[in-house]
Amino acid sequence: VDEKNSPQNLCTDTTRNILDVMRAKNIPRLVWCGGGSNLLPLRDKITFGSKFVRWYANSFLNHRHTDKEHQMELLNANKDICWVGIRPLQMKKGPKRGVYRLGYDKFSGLSNISFADCAHAM
Repeated sequence: VDEKNSPQNLCTDTTRNILDVMRAKNIPRLVWCGGGSNLLPLRDKITFGSKFVRWYANSFLNHRHTDKEHQMELLNANKDICWVGIRPLQMKKGPKRGVYRLGYDKFSGLSNISFADCAHAM
């Protein structure tokens, strides 16, 4: 999502279309890529660092952050689709190393993953 040029809800609208196709083709599971500012208050430990990242994303990446929030709301509203999410804080260029953590980890503002490793994890 480009902060200046992308449609307002690009990821959300794309996901809505994907969900429709999944239902038509009887595909039950989706792997979703969110971001570090997408917090789940009932599951995440909300720390000062996570609050800062959420504030930063909302203030300086609002277009992207809001789209991802809408996308997560859409997924939560569609209970017939089983989905799992990956929420990397920082994604950077780099090789696939196959070294990363999955699950609910304590928030760290220093965490990062390469695009290749994120794709591998998905």
